[in-house]
Amino acid sequence: MDSFSKMGSAISGMFGGGEETDGMGLAIGESGDFDVGDGFNADDLFSVDTMDETGNNVEMVSGDELTSIVLKQGADKASLDWASELMLLTHEPLRRDMLEMQRALQTKFFGELPEGWRVRCFFRYFTGWCSLVSQQHAIEVSVHYDWLAQPTGKMKGEQRQELLAYHRSIELELLAISRLEGKIIEELAGAADWTTSEPFSEEAQELREKFTKLCNEIRVHLATQESILPPMLREYWGRVSPPSLVDKALAAAKRAQSIASKGPDKPKMLMWIKHYLSKRSISRANQLVAKLPFNKRMAVQFGRMMEHDELIKYLRCIIEDKQPSDDSLQVDMKAIKAAQQQAEDEPSKPKGPGTGREKQRKAGMVNAVLASANARRVDVPLQDNQMARQLASSEDPLHKFKMDGAWQNKTKAVPDNLYKKIGIDNIDAPRRL
Repeated sequence: MDSFSKMGSAISGMFGGGEETDGMGLAIGESGDFDVGDGFNADDLFSVDTMDETGNNVEMVSGDELTSIVLKQGADKASLDWASELMLLTHEPLRRDMLEMQRALQTKFFGELPEGWRVRCFFRYFTGWCSLVSQQHAIEVSVHYDWLAQPTGKMKGEQRQELLAYHRSIELELLAISRLEGKIIEELAGAADWTTSEPFSEEAQELREKFTKLCNEIRVHLATQESILPPMLREYWGRVSPPSLVDKALAAAKRAQSIASKGPDKPKMLMWIKHYLSKRSISRANQLVAKLPFNKRMAVQFGRMMEHDELIKYLRCIIEDKQPSDDSLQVDMKAIKAAQQQAEDEPSKPKGPGTGREKQRKAGMVNAVLASANARRVDVPLQDNQMARQLASSEDPLHKFKMDGAWQNKTKAVPDNLYKKIGIDNIDAPRRL
């Protein structure tokens, strides 16, 4: 079956029965009782031994059920209406991706002293995931709070400020974790000569600890949102979701993308949502795509957006112990050691223009000039008006021209007939300014 047939069957399956649906792909009055877990495979089902926010060792399971401790499918299926599903659209991908990364960072896969390609694989995925987290933050602010929760009148003013402060702290932590890539690679260069001590990477261990702490903080935040927002939205907006809900969420995510994170080879919120929604229910994912605008449907159907599988394959390479063929992931340890040795041998060699040291030197010069320009002149009294009184009572000019009188005739030597160009005849005497 070709792409047109697949798209046509998905759309006809959605609209063929004439059933009215809301913006989340659910029939009005229905709960999320679709063929749950029909898209999971063996690689998606695993458990991770990690620590919770209290420091206790716990086992987290990535299974065919929801990872949310608040919105569990089971005895409370009727509660999974559009408000709950709105939370799960982005919360489930976040939690499952965190479990995937925590599994890849385990010592049995990542190693006590990881190889260079494993480090590159993890941070290749982590960089794309950071972009998705920023897009999810934009959805929380623009859609969940500003558009849906604010009209209810039940949101306190400090709650939005707390949300923005939480986003800021998460982004700073993501930045701190991303900087560990270079530190681990440098540590590997020095570890190549170890012969007496057991190979161990302190930076890799710091990466595990920082990422575990980050995941615990995110999970607590997601559980809090799932406890507060759905009842509030359900009471105000009713049992049917507002129109164009998914479109507004995707538009907010697109606005949050930086220029560097845009392009067909960059992770998108739509493909992230679609990937994990299809794990829960393929029919739900097809309905979600069918409700998109025409250009987005075509981009999804014809592969003009990067599938999330293309990003998650980097973590699977770590787990399956298969080094990818991507040349950009290769780490030349000899080149790293040679660069370090050259830096040690020539510490005082001045760097060329455009380098960090040259930019720092120029910035220092600019700061010195600005400091001089903004400094207060000590020879000019500013606190009293004595100088102004002296200037007012003075009858002698402060500047005396030469007494030969030649300066008075300088206006007749105007070049290029300037006065004629501006429509004025040449004057005989200079104007008094």
